[in-house]
Amino acid sequence: YSRASWTGGGEPYVEYLKSKRGKQPVIVVGSNDGMFHILNTTTLAEMYAYIPRAVYPKLWRLTEPVYIKQALVDGPITVGDAFINGAWGTFAIGTLGPGGKSVTAFNLTNPGSFGATTAMWEFTDPDLGSVMSKPVITRLADGRWAVLFSGGFENSDNSAVLFAVD
Repeated sequence: YSRASWTGGGEPYVEYLKSKRGKQPVIVVGSNDGMFHILNTTTLAEMYAYIPRAVYPKLWRLTEPVYIKQALVDGPITVGDAFINGAWGTFAIGTLGPGGKSVTAFNLTNPGSFGATTAMWEFTDPDLGSVMSKPVITRLADGRWAVLFSGGFENSDNSAVLFAVD
């Protein structure tokens, strides 16, 4: 994006990259406790955790005396930059894989201020299925930014579907 001529590309992106150097790096992971965790890369301390609604019905099983492993938050996670609402930001898109049928977006732009708006959206759809593909954050031909991902297995009619969420 540093050589792009569209609004936000070129020098504005270079400046954004420079500003990221002073921010706390984070790691985003999914886990079988039913949560996405955002961790400080230096201390591995948890900075934020989120339970997707799609795993709520399975959480009670974690308290069973004899634990039987189940997939909860086991899908691929993508981290990337996008130009949204006139400003650059860094975002993570997480899937549940075989753990459920939803995709969640997180705003990682300001790691020191994670809170109620860090989880931006959780996408579900009858045609979604269990997403096993890695989402892509990209700029579309019409200038909008979107997250692209394929529908997974066990969707409503077992057909291939491509989703673009902006």
